[in-house]
Amino acid sequence: MPGLIEKVNESLDVSGAFDNCFFHTYATHLLANKQALPEDLFTFTSIIGPHSAASKLQQKFATDPTLTLFEKQHRYSHPEEESPSFIVEKTLVLGFLLREWFATHMTQNIEIAEQMQAKVIVGFNEYINFRGWGTEKELLTSGEQGVLFQANEAFLEYAVLRNSETFAEKDKKPQFEKYFIGVDKDTALKNYWLAEGYTNYCQSMAKPNTKLSHADVAHVLEHLEQPITIFDQTAPKQLLERRISKLLDAYTNARVAGSSQEMLLSGEKKALYLATQDFLEYVVLRKSENFKQEDTLPEFEKYFTDKNKAFNKADFIQAFKMYWSAEGLTNYNQYISLPSTAATNIDEDLFIIGEEEEGAIIYRNEGSAETHPKMEVALNVREGHYKLLRTENTTALLDDYESSFKQYKIDREAILAHVGDKNSFAQKQPSIFAAAICPTGHLNTAPFDLLLNKIDEHQGFVKATEKEIEKARIEEQQRALEAEQVLELQKKLEEEQARALEAQKKLEEEQARTLEAQKKLEEEQARELEVQRKLEEEQASIDKPSPIVDQVDEVVDIVALDKKPKKNVKPKTGIDKENIPPQVNNVVHETQPQIKVNATKPKKKTVVEKHDLHEEARIEPIVHNLQPKKVKVPKAKKKPVVENHGDAIEVVIHPPIQQVEAIDKEQVHLKKEEPQVDDLHEEEILATHNVQAPIHEHPEVIHNDPVIVPPKEIKPEPKKEVFPEINNIIYKRSEFNKRMQELATQVESLKGRRYKEPVNSEDYQKLDAAYNKANKVHDILDKNGKKYFNKEISYAEFKRNADEAVQDARPVLENHRGAKEALEVILNVVLFLAVLARSAWNGKMTFFKVDTESVKKVDAVVESVNKAAPGA
Repeated sequence: MPGLIEKVNESLDVSGAFDNCFFHTYATHLLANKQALPEDLFTFTSIIGPHSAASKLQQKFATDPTLTLFEKQHRYSHPEEESPSFIVEKTLVLGFLLREWFATHMTQNIEIAEQMQAKVIVGFNEYINFRGWGTEKELLTSGEQGVLFQANEAFLEYAVLRNSETFAEKDKKPQFEKYFIGVDKDTALKNYWLAEGYTNYCQSMAKPNTKLSHADVAHVLEHLEQPITIFDQTAPKQLLERRISKLLDAYTNARVAGSSQEMLLSGEKKALYLATQDFLEYVVLRKSENFKQEDTLPEFEKYFTDKNKAFNKADFIQAFKMYWSAEGLTNYNQYISLPSTAATNIDEDLFIIGEEEEGAIIYRNEGSAETHPKMEVALNVREGHYKLLRTENTTALLDDYESSFKQYKIDREAILAHVGDKNSFAQKQPSIFAAAICPTGHLNTAPFDLLLNKIDEHQGFVKATEKEIEKARIEEQQRALEAEQVLELQKKLEEEQARALEAQKKLEEEQARTLEAQKKLEEEQARELEVQRKLEEEQASIDKPSPIVDQVDEVVDIVALDKKPKKNVKPKTGIDKENIPPQVNNVVHETQPQIKVNATKPKKKTVVEKHDLHEEARIEPIVHNLQPKKVKVPKAKKKPVVENHGDAIEVVIHPPIQQVEAIDKEQVHLKKEEPQVDDLHEEEILATHNVQAPIHEHPEVIHNDPVIVPPKEIKPEPKKEVFPEINNIIYKRSEFNKRMQELATQVESLKGRRYKEPVNSEDYQKLDAAYNKANKVHDILDKNGKKYFNKEISYAEFKRNADEAVQDARPVLENHRGAKEALEVILNVVLFLAVLARSAWNGKMTFFKVDTESVKKVDAVVESVNKAAPGA
């Protein structure tokens, strides 16, 4: 564990600007230990009014209580760099706030006034007495209670005057005399303290450039339960000098008493004695009775104050201290650093001054270590300057503070040494508040005003930058919204296309069902034709000559053989019923059921009887020439019937009974199938768009058989496109959006590079103009592109608007090399537009040209596109 000397030597030297040294130390302690600042630090009402330093800073940081202003300014100015902690800047601001907060907090706690009262009365009496004895008041106001005396100087000087023998009635001051009426001096002092003195003291504490002692802030620290130890910064050195002086004195006394040098140099203090041996032996000589004036050595004699006197013990101790501070410590460190030197435990413990050693600690408050990290401070009592001791948890941030404050000191020295306008020179220094920490009077502006001006400058830059960032964010949000709308539109188009495909699919399915119905109809028609064919086959079997007809033919043949033909008699077209032989006539008049055949399925049944004209033609001449002749006629099972029709007779052939029954059964089957055939017939009518088959009529025979007409081929209607060339449009829109995204990227790049330059520089102005022009071209192309793809404007209008935007941006973009990439992307979009609708363009493309190699290459491609055939 390091000793007090080491801890003090490694302590952090904080800024003493505005005499806020203690509050800078306390603020650094809070930030380094990640402790919360007082809750109302940025909102409390200061005891010294609305125009105080803290009140003005509260207005500046009302919306930024974590003091992120400095990080933001650095991040916006140098986005490529990691932001430092700005611990020095933050503590300089917090110093003003904490000072007034401490004083205001004390004013609001009368308990602190009562705790201080006894010590204050003693101090007031000492001031009155010393001033009565003639002590200068400046001497009294520079001590530990200097702030107390300064704050109440008017009252104390009145008390001094009132306590003198020369005090007269005319010297009385009513505002102070009222506290002395009827009471003793201590009571008067007490009454004044509680009525005015305490408030005056707190108000004086609140003012910057008032140097405070540890006693002034101790009461608030106790109230906050902050554990703190304040060491005397000079104590470790004084304690070490006292310790070393005693050791050196012991060596010389032992040598004077007769101890050998070898014995003393072989002990545990060997390193200390060997490192200082020359001086020690000279002191031994000085202490001996044989010392003569001519034995003096100038290099050592200078540490003795009086050469002409014999030195007492106190004189030698003082000489040891002077020697040790001047060269003894250096010699010792050099000696123990030699490789051949073996250090002992005493060498390690020699410089360890304990924290509890007498005189090391000035003030200690135990506080609440459970809730507050311990704070250790070294105080230079003479200078009133504080240093913060490091801990394992605070070393990193305190190292950052030390590095930054070192630069502050360098910048401050440069400003003070500058001949000329120090204010302007201070603005160029890297440390933000370098001018503010310069002593009052060296610059034309008060230090605190310089600090406020710098804060205003940073806040102005941050607000302007954040406004641009917000604008860009809104624009980006708008672009994202528009892109989302495009995607939504594309999605709707795709959904519409999907619905169109679904409708097409349903249409195809409907056509398939129609074809299936047509197929069924054709199958039903085939079955009907098959029935028709079977009927025709049955009819054909009926039309064949029956056995009865064969028998009739046989009878007719026999009769014909017996009858002689008449001369000059023409055959009759009919059969003369009067000349029919009895055999035939008997057969003919035997009645048989006639066959009625339904050829088709008409709802109105039509009976078609058999009229075999061929049979009639064959029988008629034979019957006409018949001659009566008796023959044996075979008995027919079934006989033909001859019907008389006026001048002619008709022979109706009746088939055998088995054939009649078969035909009856077929008629019953057809009658049962009539409803199904009717239904198929209606479907056929619907499927063929109500085209009826023509009915052929015969003048003599009525045919109700429907003519089978092949159904008219139903061609599917052409597929109706929901959105013409929708896939092509979506593809082109996607390609256009890609190029617009590239342009947006380049616009953002211009914007980012702009922030890398100082706001008022020429490069910043050029980049800012290039960014605005490129962004404007992007917005116009994007807006008109959406309208064009949504068919809100024609291509000619799209081209004209784009041409005007590009021509407007040309003077700025072509004159700044930093805008080259954005310019190339713009031309890339233009090239895409040329390819997109080149058939709609007439003549040469009129977009601008920029004389750079990359642009010339793009122009060559565009020119080749323009030369393409319009219909290509």
